[in-house]
Amino acid sequence: MNKYHFAITGANGLLGGMLCWRYGQAGHRITALVRDPQTFLAMNKSEFTCLTGDLAKPKTMADEVGKVNPDLIVHCAALTNVDYCEDNPEEAIFINEVASEQLAARASQIGAGFVYISSDSVYGKGKGPHKEEDAGGALSVYAQTKLNAEEKIKAIHPSALILRTCHFGFNLLPGRSSLAEWMLGNMVAGKEIGGFVDACFSPLYTKTSAEMILAATRKGIKGIYNLGSSDGISKYRFALQLANELGFETKMVTPKKQAEQGFAAIRPPDPVMDSSRFYEAVALQPPTLSEEIDKFIRTLRDGKFDIQERFEGLL
Repeated sequence: MNKYHFAITGANGLLGGMLCWRYGQAGHRITALVRDPQTFLAMNKSEFTCLTGDLAKPKTMADEVGKVNPDLIVHCAALTNVDYCEDNPEEAIFINEVASEQLAARASQIGAGFVYISSDSVYGKGKGPHKEEDAGGALSVYAQTKLNAEEKIKAIHPSALILRTCHFGFNLLPGRSSLAEWMLGNMVAGKEIGGFVDACFSPLYTKTSAEMILAATRKGIKGIYNLGSSDGISKYRFALQLANELGFETKMVTPKKQAEQGFAAIRPPDPVMDSSRFYEAVALQPPTLSEEIDKFIRTLRDGKFDIQERFEGLL
């Protein structure tokens, strides 16, 4: 199998961290781009090349990438706090659109492949599962910037791969908490958690996402694809399944409505994706959400990523 040189933006994030770990483990060369390389390297036990990558300074970031001449840039970094984006639209446009376009342009200039990590939040109308042509509807500022960035990247780097995704998993670096980690942490602490009955999704465990991105790289596919599990579920039922499979009382999970939370930004109620086009392109079987939850739990019980201390008493 060919080994690649990956440049990964947002390398200290939920997906970017997993890409660094998984691809480094598989023998690929990794250049991690983060805002604070010193802290990242001090907290990460793997050996990566680490460069400053700040989307607020996109030209500098693009210049840094150009110096290392990677085979492929996987652009995970973004301004993802949807309520912050709603209140700060100009900053969201600059970071999610302008910076992404400049990075894709540099990839094109140096002959590097480009994978853009987009979002299932672009599906703001109708019920899922959504095909790729269903994007649009009532969108938050965040979702609109992701959709706009897709179009700009397609124009400037026609062979780019754009993946509309949704993930759950573990942050490899301490101090961050994803949805699943928040749920687990509260269960371990004996606290009640709310799960939205009116918000559905079709996420993948981040390790699976990493494997699928690599499969797509090897196949050389381009264009826009959904990348999620084969089935969707409400966030309430997701929390129930986690609690049940880990041996917690399911009464700890209470039903809530997303529509009643008073969020600044609109959230699509049913961005469940039809990812069949992607799995056909890479000739792989789409995983079910139950399978993905099982992988997540196995990682927890295997003690990978030094996560035992975060969930003391669970293993």
